[in-house]
Amino acid sequence: MISFKQLTLATSMGALSLALVACSDSEAPASATTPANAPAAAKEAKPAVNPDAALVTSLPAHALQDDRSDYWEITSGTQATYIYNGKMPEPDGTVAVIKTLNTGRYFRGTDELSERLDTYSKTRDEFVKKDLEKTITPLLQEQITKYGTHDFYKKTLTAHAIDMKPYDFEKEEFPLTSTLFSSMDEKLLSARTPNKYKVSNSGHHYLEFYDARDYRFGFSNGEQLKSIKVKGDEARAIEAVRTAGGGDHLEMHVYGYVDKTIKGDVRATDPIRAVLLSVQYIELVDKTKPNVVLYRHTL
Repeated sequence: MISFKQLTLATSMGALSLALVACSDSEAPASATTPANAPAAAKEAKPAVNPDAALVTSLPAHALQDDRSDYWEITSGTQATYIYNGKMPEPDGTVAVIKTLNTGRYFRGTDELSERLDTYSKTRDEFVKKDLEKTITPLLQEQITKYGTHDFYKKTLTAHAIDMKPYDFEKEEFPLTSTLFSSMDEKLLSARTPNKYKVSNSGHHYLEFYDARDYRFGFSNGEQLKSIKVKGDEARAIEAVRTAGGGDHLEMHVYGYVDKTIKGDVRATDPIRAVLLSVQYIELVDKTKPNVVLYRHTL
């Protein structure tokens, strides 16, 4: 290995060439297109992440199922909790879920799990709680796996929830003005607060549940349900049910697959979690005559 001093003393091209050959034994040769003394290439900059932006996870699409029994009915926030944590690549964890579900006596999937969560909610001894967490975790994981591996769900919406307006004769439609049928942008943005990305500040774009307030349910393609296009006798029949019983007889059955999950924000300062269904098929029924379908539509 030729020293720096020897290089500086070399006066002929032959000596310099010899020195370079010697150096190549211990150092990688410089690129033919890049000068040896060129500055190191700057690392590719990562895009900035808005810490207040909601995290949206998209899930695989699925075809409409012919058998309507494949669609499990959503009736509680407990189910939304299980679906969310079963679908998310980074779930909240069983202990976090336990702390979410330990508020009051609700059915949590099995009698045993319900009893233990109820006991947990009433226990003040932290050591006893730790012991209970160990026994609750496998029962909870069983429910998370059950719902997380299922894709198809059904939700029954009341007349109040869909907010159907009187028939528009000019457009030949019943307008549905519920914010449940908002677009994804409307779900994620809210002009009412400085932090416009937070899920919890998005008005009533989601269904809330008493049994698990941090977990909500909504529709990713809700903007396709802004109205019911119908005319003639079919429209007349819907209008009759819409106005009957103080406007409480009409129900909408919504069928779809779990399309997206939403986490409140990157820093988790917003605890809200949401499960979004991509609607595939809807029915309007008179809930006093549930076997009579007034309207069907495939999206």
